[in-house]
Amino acid sequence: DYGNSFDESLDEDGLIAAKVRIGDKYKRFGNLIRKENKVSDESLEDTLLDMANYAIMTVMWMRGK
Repeated sequence: DYGNSFDESLDEDGLIAAKVRIGDKYKRFGNLIRKENKVSDESLEDTLLDMANYAIMTVMWMRGK
């Protein structure tokens, strides 16, 4: 549904775009481990996998440059 918005945001804004996305997930991780989960559709595992995927996608983008 998102298309390739991650690469597009990196193309437009550079690595700061990846930092923001990974940072958002890191904050979510902090909230989840403090039991502040108010959204039931994203688990702790989902959040960690998202962070890992964003890191991998960032490396892939860097290698393509």
